[in-house]
Amino acid sequence: MSDDAVPLREYIEKRFDLLADESNFRHAAAEKQVSAALAASKEAISKAEAATNARFEAGNEIRNAMIDRERMFIPRAEVEAREAAMGTRVAALEKRQDANAAERAGIKGGYGYAVGVVGFVLAIVSVVVMLMKATGNG
Repeated sequence: MSDDAVPLREYIEKRFDLLADESNFRHAAAEKQVSAALAASKEAISKAEAATNARFEAGNEIRNAMIDRERMFIPRAEVEAREAAMGTRVAALEKRQDANAAERAGIKGGYGYAVGVVGFVLAIVSVVVMLMKATGNG
């Protein structure tokens, strides 16, 4: 054998060591990539969870606003009852106003009759006074 010749066993062990080193290097690189992908995945999941929570909070705000708005609405039955009561009050006020108008018309008519009677009485008195003056009794 020559001095440059490497025994087969040593050659195979050297090749196995090189393959093992290369495999370890690739394994470490793959491990780094997996760790980076896992970290990116965790970050994406946390961002998605935050976005989902924000959307749910917005939905809850809208729901609460609708509940508050609905609570402030008056029920239909109550509106109808108030409307009926208001209609009754308006009818009573109209009736009272009509009675007052009729009474005022009667009073105006009464004043007219009173003025007419006073005028008639004054006319008769003035005729009597003129007749008395004309006859010389006055």
